Amino acid sequence: MKLSKLKTTLLLISFAVVAGYDIYLLLNAYHYGFSGQ
Repeated sequence: MKLSKLKTTLLLISFAVVAGYDIYLLLNAYHYGFSGQ
C-alpha cells in the first residue's frame, strides 16, 4: 500500500512539473510573439 501511494505521489508531482513547464513555455511564446511584432 505504501509503495503504491508513493508511486501515485511521484506521478502527480511529475505531471504537475510537466504541466507547469508547458504553461511556462506557452506564456514565453505568447509574450515574445507580441514583443516581436
